[in-house]
Amino acid sequence: MEKLAPIPDPKPYHILLQQPHQRPSLKKPMSRTDFLVKKLLHEKFPKSNTFTLAFLLKSCSILAALKEGQQIHRHVIASGFGSNLFVHPSLLNFYMKCEEVASGRIVFNEITEKNVVA
Repeated sequence: MEKLAPIPDPKPYHILLQQPHQRPSLKKPMSRTDFLVKKLLHEKFPKSNTFTLAFLLKSCSILAALKEGQQIHRHVIASGFGSNLFVHPSLLNFYMKCEEVASGRIVFNEITEKNVVA
């Protein structure tokens, strides 16, 4: 019988994601975000959830990391979080901060339950 590797806890990743927001003067927040995006997309990020995806999108919006945010958007759709109430506003905010108004409008139109946040 095959032994399965334990699935790592996502909390350390959440801490890493929050750090660029707490200290925006850091010179290397992009490399941290890029690292986490690669973990998410290429190494089957452990237990990715709505909070992880929202943090990643927030990091990308602060850093205007359009390419990485678009990769996360594709992952959001593929993983079934596309209509989530936490992730959808994060996607909308990301596209607006990156000045991608057309993409932001598409995301806004896809929101089924519009609220104060979206």
